[in-house]
Amino acid sequence: MTTIYFNFPAITVSLQGVTISNQIQLPKVGQPVTNIQLNNVNYSAYSIIIAQSSSSSTNTTEPGHLIVKCYADINDTTSNLVYLAIPLKVVADNPNQPSSDVDNIINATDKTSTVNLDLNKYIKNGGSCHFSLKDSSVTITLDSTSAIPIKQPVGKSFYNGEIPNLEIDPNVSSNKNATLQQQDLDWIMSCELLTEDGPTEKQAIDPGTTATTISLFMMTILISIVVYSASPFIYKESGMYTIATTLLDDNHFSINVYWMSILTTLAIFCIVQGIQTNNIYLFIAVSLILSFFSATSAILKIDNVANSKGTAFAKHDSSFDVFSEIIFSWSCYSRTGKFLKAILIFLFGCSFFGLFFSTGFNNQFAFVLSMGGFLFFALAQLIAISYFNKTSNP
Repeated sequence: MTTIYFNFPAITVSLQGVTISNQIQLPKVGQPVTNIQLNNVNYSAYSIIIAQSSSSSTNTTEPGHLIVKCYADINDTTSNLVYLAIPLKVVADNPNQPSSDVDNIINATDKTSTVNLDLNKYIKNGGSCHFSLKDSSVTITLDSTSAIPIKQPVGKSFYNGEIPNLEIDPNVSSNKNATLQQQDLDWIMSCELLTEDGPTEKQAIDPGTTATTISLFMMTILISIVVYSASPFIYKESGMYTIATTLLDDNHFSINVYWMSILTTLAIFCIVQGIQTNNIYLFIAVSLILSFFSATSAILKIDNVANSKGTAFAKHDSSFDVFSEIIFSWSCYSRTGKFLKAILIFLFGCSFFGLFFSTGFNNQFAFVLSMGGFLFFALAQLIAISYFNKTSNP
């Protein structure tokens, strides 16, 4: 899934000498602002078009999309071109409903006036879209979650001409192949190297992204430190230490293998999700792996857990004893214990399949929910064993 970055801060649109049935030129003041970034290429907004809906009859016209025309170089209309097609949604008349920025453009009576256009208010961060390429021009069609509400236009004529190489996808919800992410793209700078043939452009530097990356790495280190400090307390108080000593014959290594399996599985899902949607999941994956090693180091310092040198667990056999205790051991539990244990196993399985399906459908909310449930029920199963088993808790 491709990520398309956007940033459309408020701009002042001059309506002097223009009509909404034509292309409306956007002002060019100072250094061009980057509004769209696709495949590491930056595009700046050049003009807007309020395009008539293709379903409008010959007697009535309704706007269908606000088309934002963006060039890689707004001073060169032969440069690479991106069309951003934002759906317009006609809503019921309501005097209490404030006019949208597009309403203000449509209904402006004084053609010498200016209107503010702030598309960041309407484009949904994390929303879905479809992009397609036609003759070196890209069309990005946004889904209904980014629709701009407008009031019923009366007696208005909108742009009904041909827009070269524009291909609006009418079925974005089923054909989505990209997600939108708002980012301050104006910080991106180019580095040039002066050669005998003139300046040669080198790799772009993005201080904002670099700062974010450094912050996330620092956060992973901080999480590892917190995990290292808290692991011995959690290991003992949650009953994992009791399980290892009373049920697994001092096999603390089996508990370690259990958590290695849980966190590695979760890290793999995060990597896949990060590649498809948001890079922050890649840092979560790194945090999970570092947390495992950090927790292992801390637990090895607990008495009677490590070998004489303190470098490894005292026992290394029967690595899957804890899995056997969770799945196959039922005789030493009360009826209530068996019921709750079965429920937790079921919920743990549901959270795993939730991770699987949310990753497949790129649903970030469902993924985060499943990720939290996966970790919670993984721990809850061990707590249930310690509490309800008659051997560990007579």
